[in-house]
Amino acid sequence: MMQNQIEGIYCDYCNRILNKMSLTLPCGFVVCFDHINPDDTTISCLICQDHSIDLIQCFNMPKNKLKLRDSETGCWLIPSMNNNSDNFLDNSFEMLDEIIVMESLNERVNRWNQLKFMYINLEKTNSRLFCAELLPNGELIVGAGNSVQIWNIQNGNLLKEFEGHSCGVVCVKILRNGNLLSGSADHCIKLWNKQTVQCLKTLYGHQDWVNCLVEMTNGNIISSSDDYTIKIWDLNKEICLVTLNGHNHYVHQIILNGDSELISVSADRTIKLWNLDTKKCTNTLIGHKDWINKVEVLNNGDLISCGNDKSIKIWDKMSGKCKKSLNGHEDNIINMKLLNENEIISCSRDGLVKIWDLCTGSCIVTFKAHDLIITCLNVINNKQFLTGSIDHVFKLWTL
Repeated sequence: MMQNQIEGIYCDYCNRILNKMSLTLPCGFVVCFDHINPDDTTISCLICQDHSIDLIQCFNMPKNKLKLRDSETGCWLIPSMNNNSDNFLDNSFEMLDEIIVMESLNERVNRWNQLKFMYINLEKTNSRLFCAELLPNGELIVGAGNSVQIWNIQNGNLLKEFEGHSCGVVCVKILRNGNLLSGSADHCIKLWNKQTVQCLKTLYGHQDWVNCLVEMTNGNIISSSDDYTIKIWDLNKEICLVTLNGHNHYVHQIILNGDSELISVSADRTIKLWNLDTKKCTNTLIGHKDWINKVEVLNNGDLISCGNDKSIKIWDKMSGKCKKSLNGHEDNIINMKLLNENEIISCSRDGLVKIWDLCTGSCIVTFKAHDLIITCLNVINNKQFLTGSIDHVFKLWTL
């Protein structure tokens, strides 16, 4: 029986379109499962050719336990949670003046239905795109395969390429001094000179993919990883100052809330608040039924999160209780951003984008943005945002 395939996603061994059934090797490369004889106990690495792989240990790596990989996103699948208990949720929305709300919503529906987009195709790369950050000067920084690339989105030209990672680049971050940080599936963090393309430093310490990077006001950086940990680094001394332990699954995202608080979300279905002065977890928010992928802080101090349970949840940060649950997506919600104080934008695995009213929890508009998974979402202002999919296609949306 022929396995399903996704155009543009390639096996690191045969360079052919990656099959739905695939395997991540300990060194981070992803290969079609067809290249592996599961009856063997030890094999020579198909890619590196310089080390042996214990297949039993490889199969039991967290990413391989189901031996299934989503070829569209490069993300690993887990079973859906069957917990239907909503007793801890308050799903009722605050009642506002119905006439004013409906008039406002109708106006916004008409406004968002006038969206137009500029099509951008990065045709000169055939690598999987995991992340992207749009700079104010119009340059687009992407993690493409094992390298970091800077593109001119006006003409689609590749401006610079930073090579040095041995596995896929999962996250990128521009520092205040103009240098560039990247985190990778090779477990390390690299600091780059954006002008010279030179790798200045490499930080080692994580035991799995580095998923997210943030910069503190004192110049230190914080990273989160699939090794379940969060690490604080002194970038100048190239050392890990402290490791924050508490999650028991992949830590997908971290964000700073002021100088002394860090917020993290994880595949363990929790949101954790950390005091960066004491290095202690101060609260754990529980309510999602599946992996949590993103979190943001609202202007009033509340938190908003999204995940693989297809819901967006608004939280009272102080009490830790879920105030509202926004439902409407029919697939995993990959990303979510604030558009303005009243609206958020979310995108799901099926390529759909939704814009929501925060006051009522109503979906203002839904549209199909991409044929494949949307891996990148950047809000430029309250009238412009950028979406990008794993097949190298970006769209700049404008009202």
